[in-house]
Amino acid sequence: MSNGKISGKATPARSGCASDDANGHIATNANSGEPARPPRNASDVAKPVGAPSGSTRSGTKQEAVLVLLREGATIAAIMAATGWQNHSVRGFLAAVVRKKLGLTLISEKSGDARVYRVAAERRSKSKRKASAVPAA
Repeated sequence: MSNGKISGKATPARSGCASDDANGHIATNANSGEPARPPRNASDVAKPVGAPSGSTRSGTKQEAVLVLLREGATIAAIMAATGWQNHSVRGFLAAVVRKKLGLTLISEKSGDARVYRVAAERRSKSKRKASAVPAA
């Protein structure tokens, strides 16, 4: 008296799932071939009205590092303030401070330590074009 089911419970229908079948094939729009629902990016999230681009929330590690950099700080000081490792601090300086926020990062050798600070003005977003005529 078997009806082909392993247990007496029926498998629930999958609702709200992006895959088309149990093999993981993604459902697409029939006409365009694009995914039925595009993935949600951070840029899709609404930003507060009046918040300037590149602003940081208060009380975050990013804000703490930026406060330190306004006065000048070593990598060791940033590591102590955030609990980050050396490579994480360097990555933050390059990716967030220079690229994302567009700030000018100044590095100066002071004794045995290197001190990093941000300049008062922002860098321009335009990239310099290489000269067509090589310098002689």
